Amino acid sequence: MAHQSRILLSALAYSLWQVIRRLWQQGTALARASFDPAAQFDQDRRGGPDEYPASNREQHSRGYARMVFLNWNVLFGGGTSAALDLAGQLATDVVFLQEAFVTREWHGPVCGGQVPEQNWGSSVLVHGGTLEPIAVVGYTGWVVGARWLPERPDAPRAIYLFSVHSPTSPKGEPHKSYIGESLQIVRSICAEVPASAPLVIGGDFNFTSFGERLPNERPLNTRREREALTEFRSLGLSIAWRDAHPMLPLPQTLRWNNDPTVPFHCDGFLLRGMDGTADECDVLSSEAITNRSDHNPLVLRVRWGTA
Repeated sequence: MAHQSRILLSALAYSLWQVIRRLWQQGTALARASFDPAAQFDQDRRGGPDEYPASNREQHSRGYARMVFLNWNVLFGGGTSAALDLAGQLATDVVFLQEAFVTREWHGPVCGGQVPEQNWGSSVLVHGGTLEPIAVVGYTGWVVGARWLPERPDAPRAIYLFSVHSPTSPKGEPHKSYIGESLQIVRSICAEVPASAPLVIGGDFNFTSFGERLPNERPLNTRREREALTEFRSLGLSIAWRDAHPMLPLPQTLRWNNDPTVPFHCDGFLLRGMDGTADECDVLSSEAITNRSDHNPLVLRVRWGTA
């Protein structure tokens, strides 16, 4: 009898340990998902066009509100749905995509195009309001722009939005300079948009360093890139990540196939005429992101009003 009791107790103890182990694993997974929004890609969290997070409502009641922008090159369309899921999890107001499929999954206005002879291109997606398309001649599918009327009392009446992908040359044609193409695109946008109007440009500019490198960083930026950054600033544009983190090295946003360890920083935001404060700009990274694109998404938060 004593021997049977010991066996029964051992079995019960083992079963209890298995239950505790499963609960611990579930709790750990939940903690990871809560901490890392990209881990929740499989959940449909986009919501409808009128759905705004409680945090935004609370901020508005205190006299200011944040607007959230997301930028991501999603690698030949493969990460398009993942980008929309991520945008929903981050309560994003504006999404800039490059190499994306034109999608009907988004619950809000969309302005998108396709690169000639491809099934992907750049897109601008917003979480409400109205988009009035703006063409940039010579860059069909590579550059998509619009004048956005957000219809929110805590935001500017109109914001100009452009999703930019510095184009690659078609096969068989001489390679054009990414830097030269980016300069031409940004010059055209700035000439089109009134100087005092809020302007946000998000994109993949195909720079090795889309921002000034610190003296102690690996000197990846070229003289032509440094001159281009100087011209952007002379046009009244700020470079969001670099200006938000003046003392930090540029984080990697592209994992180059030939050497994925080289910290190329080719994606980012340019801002002009913003009444708010770009108080946060971050590069997101996780295994889920890496599995969907060779680029990392960036998220920008702009605050309007005073607390």
